Amino acid sequence: MKQTLITIIGGNGYIGRSIAKHAINRGFNVNCISRSGKVKDSSGQSHWDKKINHIKGDALKPQQFKDILIQSDKIIHSVGILRAQSDEQYIQLNRDSAISIAKYVDELSLQDNLARKFLMISSSHYPPFMKRYLETKEEAEQIIKNETKLNYVILKPGFIYSAKERWWSSPLKGPVDLAFNIFGGKQCKNNIVKFESSISLNEVCLATLYALENEEVSKVSLFNNDISKYAQIYKEKHNIIFTV
Repeated sequence: MKQTLITIIGGNGYIGRSIAKHAINRGFNVNCISRSGKVKDSSGQSHWDKKINHIKGDALKPQQFKDILIQSDKIIHSVGILRAQSDEQYIQLNRDSAISIAKYVDELSLQDNLARKFLMISSSHYPPFMKRYLETKEEAEQIIKNETKLNYVILKPGFIYSAKERWWSSPLKGPVDLAFNIFGGKQCKNNIVKFESSISLNEVCLATLYALENEEVSKVSLFNNDISKYAQIYKEKHNIIFTV
């Protein structure tokens, strides 16, 4: 039986690399597309990292890795920048890269009549003075929903923490959750910040795999409650043990 091939655009990033690790540990074949095409830190390369096919590519030019996308069963877009140097950088990395990949995968799927699943890592919050981070992500979401025929899933987590991958994120979990309880996910005065409750990186990764594997999860946006629910189901089904 052919193994499922997952291609992660932005596979060297915080979320993409962790999804790749979980996917490899679950027995999937994994491609990681990044600007370098190399392992992020070869000095500390682990056993699962060695199983990933690292490919150099530009998310704005998916035709560069057309053959890889044609072979892929599932495609994940996890490119994004939180603190951009300019509005153009937000537009290119958060919006245009997602639209470019989605539309190209949609075109390929229509040509060969294969229902590839497309999953986008988006967000439901933005830190202080970074409203364009979320706006550009959501602009891409609308294009994917309205201008493609993709079998898509959009993950919209809150603040993602991980003691192992980003040590400084765990101490922020408490203040973030407190702010969410106070403001209830609403945008603060002058839209300076929008709070959402925190969620662990492992939950995001497991919910991603659940969404990719289950066809009933289709053409939908998943927020924290859905992400936690699907992650728990996946964790129990496969007896996965992890720490946050």
